[in-house]
Amino acid sequence: MQLSERGHAFAELNHMLMSSEKGTGHLALVSGPTSSGKTEIIHTFAKDAIDNGALFLSATGSQTEKRIPLGVVTQLFESTSTHTDVANEIRQLLKDYRSAPMPSESGDNATDPLDNDILEHITSAVSKLAERQMILVGVDDIHHADTQSLQVVLWLSRRLRSIPAMFLFAEQEYCSEEYMEFRSELLCGNVSTRIELRPLTVKGVAELLTFGMEAGVACQLSRACHDFSGGNPLLVRALIEDNSSITEDPDEPVVGNAYGRAVLECLRRCALNHALDVARGIAVLGEHSTHEILSTLLSISSFTVGQVIDTLTRMGILLNGRLRHSRARTAILNDMTPADHASLHQRASTIAYSHGLPPMPIAHFLLAANHHDEPWADDLLSEAAGIALGQGKVSFAIECLRLACGSQSDVERHPEKTANLAAAEWRANPMIAARRHNVLIPAVQDGKLSEHRTAELVRALLWLGQFDEAVGIVQQLVQRGSKPSPELYAWLRVSYPELMNRLLNELHLTELPAIPPSPDSAESLLAQSLAVGRLSGAAGMANQILQNRLLDDQSVNSLESALLALMYSGEADQAASWCDSLLAEAAKLRAPTWQARFSAVRSEIALRQGSSGSAEDFASMALDYIPLQSWGVVVGAPLGSLIRAMTAQGRYHAAGKWLTESVPATMFETRFGLNYQYARGEYYLATGRADLAFEEFLMCGRRVNEWGLSPSVFLPECAPVTTAMSWLGHARLADQDKKMLATQMTRAYPGSATVRGKSTEPADVLSGAEYRVAELASAGHTNREISRKLCITTSTVEQHLTRAYRKLKVKNRSQLTQVLTAQPDQ
Repeated sequence: MQLSERGHAFAELNHMLMSSEKGTGHLALVSGPTSSGKTEIIHTFAKDAIDNGALFLSATGSQTEKRIPLGVVTQLFESTSTHTDVANEIRQLLKDYRSAPMPSESGDNATDPLDNDILEHITSAVSKLAERQMILVGVDDIHHADTQSLQVVLWLSRRLRSIPAMFLFAEQEYCSEEYMEFRSELLCGNVSTRIELRPLTVKGVAELLTFGMEAGVACQLSRACHDFSGGNPLLVRALIEDNSSITEDPDEPVVGNAYGRAVLECLRRCALNHALDVARGIAVLGEHSTHEILSTLLSISSFTVGQVIDTLTRMGILLNGRLRHSRARTAILNDMTPADHASLHQRASTIAYSHGLPPMPIAHFLLAANHHDEPWADDLLSEAAGIALGQGKVSFAIECLRLACGSQSDVERHPEKTANLAAAEWRANPMIAARRHNVLIPAVQDGKLSEHRTAELVRALLWLGQFDEAVGIVQQLVQRGSKPSPELYAWLRVSYPELMNRLLNELHLTELPAIPPSPDSAESLLAQSLAVGRLSGAAGMANQILQNRLLDDQSVNSLESALLALMYSGEADQAASWCDSLLAEAAKLRAPTWQARFSAVRSEIALRQGSSGSAEDFASMALDYIPLQSWGVVVGAPLGSLIRAMTAQGRYHAAGKWLTESVPATMFETRFGLNYQYARGEYYLATGRADLAFEEFLMCGRRVNEWGLSPSVFLPECAPVTTAMSWLGHARLADQDKKMLATQMTRAYPGSATVRGKSTEPADVLSGAEYRVAELASAGHTNREISRKLCITTSTVEQHLTRAYRKLKVKNRSQLTQVLTAQPDQ
């Protein structure tokens, strides 16, 4: 066995041995924490003594054998193969004593004082053996020796001056009161010496490490290994085992299973009562373990707790009352039975709550115990979940909320808790949260869900393409007189226009609540931007929204809407900067769904900045954060940007592979479907299929027109396709016209259109907002209907029409219709 920094002990022992050989016996008591090297010293020293002709009588004390009378003394004489008449006489004496009837009333003579006759016989035998050769008596863990064996040791120690023998004992610190009395008497003689073993220094650890690894690596790891072991040789050797397969110079040592096993071995070998209990309490409580809480948790005195902590610190297990490494905590907790593990954590939660600890650690205890029966538990778990979400600990928050929701019956009784759980799960993966909808939909029907959570549910159902369920909820709200907010209507109008039209028809609504764009409503700002293109003042309001709101469950939709409004207002660079900040915040909060959404927006921004490479990167990131199937109908946004980016880079094969991915049919009823369909048109056009491209663009144009959206929103560049989109949406073209226009687009794509002279086309003369209003007016819509469709005021409609009349030099709607429907020159 390799030893380090134990030279002083061997020097002292060798001096005693030489003195004993001259006729005066000596006694050495090696003292130190568990696993400090006491056993190794006895065996190493004994081997050298045997090599020099000594007779070694050895024994080991054991907690389980303390009730065996003269158990340790019997071991001493059975440990040698010497079969002299003296040795045989003692063995027979001990055998007869153990087999004799027990006279004590208790029926147990393990603690009865020995007769002087027996003590004299043993002393005489040892003296006779010592006359023939030097005797070394070694007892390891003497603190576990039986009472009668300790009597023999004391009897012999008082007669060592006349016996040429050496006694070498090893003990632990902080033992029983009975043993401490024995120890005090043992050391009072002039021939007795106590040798204390201290923990290894960093230098000593480095020296020990060299027995299992290269010197350079040992030196590099010595400081960390000392920190993790506290200088305990057993723990250092465990670290050598954990790092035995190192092939290159590591920055930190591996702390593995061998270390964990060594920690448990140290705790089990510790002579002090409750050592393992206190270690378990500290493993459970972590940084919140105090003497007072540990005392209450383990039902032992605070004094005992302090004594054990001091011992475990000297053993190298603890530092400042905490376990030195998380691997120790894992090993200690895994060593417990499931029942004990749950019981201790449950008690810890109750005690921690009564001592006023913060919600997070108490929630940890409740989760470990799988227990929430206390009257305060569910509210505390919900509070801890909110804190955890703010710290980016989404998985932990979900665990807390799942425990708080409890059984299916609890879920049905407390739908608001289930909605909170669904919101947390949505951050991680929308498909996981979808499992809660079967509880939340009936809760809305019964009026048990808050307005905010109801709006979230509608958005979630629409995201996943469950349009019928979403419509059903809105209908029930309207029928109960609890109408959805105008912001939700505005968002539905531009994100799910087909569904909005369906709601208008089924609910017999003639007019939607109009909200003027403002910093208080990002959804209405987005609706205005999508309807009229570059809205005056939109950038300022979007910036104000982005500045004033922190990213959380209640703001994520508004922040996304503000980003899009900023982008659609022509401020792509500003939008990119804000989006990067939100991406960083979403990453900090570890919310994959939010990261995916903002990455999709960032990809579209990059396309408008002319950076197809960045657009591809962000779109790919968006599809990596959450699975493709978790995107629902919104998948058209990242997929559309990815296909457009790849097409722009000439990577047609890669773009084509993404077009083979299955997408929900209902996606094409949303604005996200427009992104995808336009991207498919660009791909067809770039790969020489102009006829298919034209059909895609034509369908996009029709939908843009029907939904009251501005073409410039989806076509920021002034390409021939842009011009086509601006009027093809409502034009009736013959096949020959389609072929002709498709040919023109093929020739011009992807460069900018070259216009000779001054344009007289209405789309070129009017602003986006003016053109949209004029287009609807020529189709026969009243000013009020136009106001409702575009989410603007009637006064704004009148202003746009007045400017359109002036620019187009018309006096009424009839003339306006003739100008807008006139065919362009071929």
